[in-house]
Amino acid sequence: MEEPKGLIKSIFDFSFSEFVTPKVIKFLLGLFMVLNGIWVIVMIVGAFAGGAGTGILVLILSPAIYLLIMLLTRVYLELVLVAFKIVEHLGVIRKNLGGEKAPAPAPQE
Repeated sequence: MEEPKGLIKSIFDFSFSEFVTPKVIKFLLGLFMVLNGIWVIVMIVGAFAGGAGTGILVLILSPAIYLLIMLLTRVYLELVLVAFKIVEHLGVIRKNLGGEKAPAPAPQE
């Protein structure tokens, strides 16, 4: 079994022998938390620019909007992670059944 590579080595690994996404998924969630927060603040400021009534309404609804955006973000990131877990578990199943490592796919032209 191959020794896991560091993040930097994995990023520049042209053989794609290791996945980078599972290593950075927590960072991506934190990044999206900040970006979604900034987006909601921009939305509130834009709503107040359109009028006080609209601004107050968006300000009141902004926590629910942020939570909905974060829920959708989390679900998307979990779906991505599930795809990687499926690959990992299929490798374990193949190994347990006595199969060999799958050959690398042929390069496409």
